[in-house]
This record gives sequence, C-alpha cells and structure tokens, in this order.
Amino acid sequence: MKTPTTLYSCLLALVGCAAHAQAVAPRWTWANSLASVPAVLPQALAADAAGNTYVSGTFTAPLTLGAGAVLTSQGGTDSFVAKYGPDGALRWTCQLAGPGTERIARLVADQAGGVYLLGTSNLVGQPNTVRLGASALTATGSGNTATLLARLDAQGQPQWLRQPNPGSGAVGADLGVDAAGNLYLTGVLTGTATFGALTLAVPSISFDRYLVKLDPQGAAVWARQGGRVPNSNGLAFYNQKLVVSADGDAYLVFYANAGPNGAFGSVTLPPGAGDFDEAVVKYDGQGAAQWAQQGGGPGFDRVLDAALDGTGRLGLVCQFPGTATFGAQVLAGPGTQSGALVVLDAATGAVQWGRAFTSPGAAQLSGVAADPQGTWYVAGYFDGTGTLGDRSFASTGGNDAVVASVSAQGAVGWVQQSTGPNNESAFLLRFTSPGRLAVGGTFTGTAQLGNLALTSQGGAAAADGFVAQLASTPLASRAAHAAGPLALYPNPVATTGALGLPVLPAGTRLAVRDALGRTVRTGPAAASFPLAGVAPGLYQVQATAPNGQLWAAKFIVE
Repeated sequence: MKTPTTLYSCLLALVGCAAHAQAVAPRWTWANSLASVPAVLPQALAADAAGNTYVSGTFTAPLTLGAGAVLTSQGGTDSFVAKYGPDGALRWTCQLAGPGTERIARLVADQAGGVYLLGTSNLVGQPNTVRLGASALTATGSGNTATLLARLDAQGQPQWLRQPNPGSGAVGADLGVDAAGNLYLTGVLTGTATFGALTLAVPSISFDRYLVKLDPQGAAVWARQGGRVPNSNGLAFYNQKLVVSADGDAYLVFYANAGPNGAFGSVTLPPGAGDFDEAVVKYDGQGAAQWAQQGGGPGFDRVLDAALDGTGRLGLVCQFPGTATFGAQVLAGPGTQSGALVVLDAATGAVQWGRAFTSPGAAQLSGVAADPQGTWYVAGYFDGTGTLGDRSFASTGGNDAVVASVSAQGAVGWVQQSTGPNNESAFLLRFTSPGRLAVGGTFTGTAQLGNLALTSQGGAAAADGFVAQLASTPLASRAAHAAGPLALYPNPVATTGALGLPVLPAGTRLAVRDALGRTVRTGPAAASFPLAGVAPGLYQVQATAPNGQLWAAKFIVE
C-alpha cells in the first residue's frame, strides 16, 4: 500500500506530466510553397470540416503550386485558389484573371465541400472581362474597382460568378456565410451602390462602411451603412474584417480614426485614444446594430483578424506601438511594434481579457482562430526574443513565424515556430476538424517547419508564399474539464420553445451546435434558454463556466 507521501509524490508527478503535455506543440504535418519570381503574397485561407485547406493569393509571373501545377498570368496581376487535401496533396486550382489587377480577398468553405470567394478586379477601361476558370463576367463600376462574388464546387468548378453591385462605388472587403447559406458582404462605400432593390449612398468627400445580407440565391435581404468619416485613402478597405456566426450575427471589425465617426444605426463608437484605433460593431441577423467597442493607444493601432469561438466570445488580433487600452486591460510592449489577442463577450462587447505579444524589436499577430471549446490560436512573427503571456522564445535568424495556443482563460499553452535562417511570417490561420490548424504566410530563402524544408524561387531577395498544416492540437489542457451531464427539459423541445436548465455558476455561457458541429446559438446561461428560429433536428448544448468547467447534453428540436 502506498503511503500518503508516496501518493502525494505521484500526484505531483502527474501534475508535472500534465503541465508538460499542455506545453507540447503539435508538429508540422505538411507544408507546400507557393512559388514564383517576383514575390507571391497569400491573401486568404479557409479550411473545412473534412480537413481540406484552401488558399488564395496574387501573382504576376509563372506560379508553381505543386508538381505539374503551374499557372501563368493572363494580364497584369492575377489571383488563384488552390485546394489541398488533409495529406497536403494539391487537389485542384482555379484562376481569376483579367486585364488589370485581380485579387481574391476572402475564402469561406461550406459543408458541401465547396468554397465561396470574394474578389476584386481593377478596371482597366470599361467594361472589363473577368474570368474565373471557365466562367466569364463583364465587370463595370463607377470607380476603378469592381467587386466579385463566386462559388466553386468541391471539384473547383465555378457554380456562379456575380458582381453584386454592378456600376457602383462600393468596394468589397470581406465576406461571411451563416449556417443557412446567407452571404454577408462588407466593404467601403464611396458614392452610390445598388444591391438588387436596395440602394446605399454617401457624399463623395466621405466614405461609409457597409454591410449587406444576401440570401442563398443572391437576392439582397437588407443593407446597412455607418461610421461616416472623411475619405482617408481607403485605409478602412484594406483592414476591414467580417465575422458571421452560424445564426447570422455579424461583427464588423476595422480600425478607425480616433476623431468623430458617424453612427451605425443607433449605435456610436466610444471615444478613441489616439491616431487610429481598433473598432468592432455587432449587427444581429435582422440588420440592427447591437453594440460598438473601440480600443487602442496614442499611436497607430490596427486590428488584423477576428474569430468567434464556440462559447460566445469574439477574439481580435491587433497591432500597436507602445501601449494600448482595451476596456480595463492595459497592454504594453518594449519594441517598436507589438501584437495583442483581445477577447470580448460577443453578446455585449465587454472586454474579458487581453494578452500582449512583444519583442525588443518587432512582434506582430496577424491571424486568429478558435475551436468549439474556447481555446484560441494565434499566428504572427517576431525577431529576437518573443514573449506571449509568461512564455518567451528566441528567433533562429531574421523573423520567425509563430503559432501559439491560448486557453479560454488567457493562459498560454504551446508555442510552435519556424526555424529558418532568413525571414518567415505567418499571418493566415484557420481551425479545421478534426483539430488541425491551417497556416499561411511568406518566407525568403529557406523556411524550416519542423523537419519540413521549403526553398523560395527568389532566394533571400524575394518572398514566396507557403501553406502548411499543424497536426491535431493537444487536448491535455482540456482533460481537467471533462464535460459532465447537463439536465435538460423538455426533450424533445418545440421549435418555438425554450430549454429549461439547472442552476449553473454565474458567468456560464451556453453554445448550441447542430449535428455538423456548427454553432447555431450562444448566450448566457439562464433558467430558460430560447430556441426560436432553430430548425428541427438533433443538437448538442454545451455550458462553459468561467473556470473552464463543462457540461453537455444532446436534445431534439421538433
């Protein structure tokens, strides 16, 4: 029989093993270069539930995406979409081509194995003929840029190619899709834009940010505009992001001049802190603005990416010089440029916590993703010694790419980085089932991702793109919070009814997911949780307490 001392020693050993497991980073399973001379810049990344990865980018010279897969620009700068399977093998490519500059700014994968894309075409004379694979479109605009929407099927064939606002002054910046297949388009409005029967307009010396909901057939459901400011050389266009929940809540994420900004419906931004600050505006599925949040410091602050987790929280990755304030969180960095992960309550906009990513030189976080349990993943780069939370790590030469996990409570878990002798940067990140991370970025010379090496066509002088995958993310950090049973009533429940729940700790959040794992409803735990609008079917509800404790149960809506 073990003595109490022996038992205590064994427990300490187990705790030590668990802590070690939490810090072990997943390995790089595959990596592919997006190779050309001059530089190749990845623009967008998507991942689906089957483990496939989709990447887009721009190129001007012959581009190699895999063995025997070489694309040639049809004029000016073209864009591409490439699909890689779970094993990293290239499945297909599709090219967006025209006489000017074509750019695919956003990819969104769907449950059928297809992918939606948002693109733009620089109008070199009008009209312009733009081609996506075998499909063609005559593009027009009142300015010099046309916005394009398209869907590719699982084999990479265009199902449709549209210009949602032909002849207008609205430029698309980002795209989202909800679980019902509705599309949400955002961008910058300068002049007048017509979406079906809906028209938006702004004086020519100003711009608004717009948000339009389109049904699965492409018809405009509603259109909103707001945040009017003097025209500022398109800064909002290049850094405007959109995150859409499964049930249709839309989060418009951008950075704004700290001076006066116009309202978003009945909602206004809080006062700014300095030059440019990070901002978020939430709209519900009916197009009503719910809340607005703003944060930053006295310098030039930017928000670069955003994501929703499965527990009702919104994560932002930002860049700031010096110091920045988000709610009650004050973050500081010693270098010329620091990054941050800031987590908000998606229902209210309240800032929950923030973590700075710093180095004595430059550090940046550009990509963020989350899993259904509320673990955050961030991607970026640093030089010298990088510090995220209580973790520090050294670069091996130039800038190193970095990917890290952060728990729902803000504790840094594992850190993975590149180890090449030149410069590597990761700035695209997506979480994909079953527990993998798709990563996109650039590198010069030779990039080393674990035991995988990539060599750029332009050597150390020009950057190639890369797309890679990290293996299944460790689950050790969640083992201490295995989900307990959750008593629900009634079960089955009517589509117009509500779930009855037991008393749960204050601050507990609920997430309802469908049979495909998509989050369709989130909110604070209460004695009665409404389900109006949820379609009939089998669902799971998960309750997450502030300390990470989980409860879960399945139920039927009929």
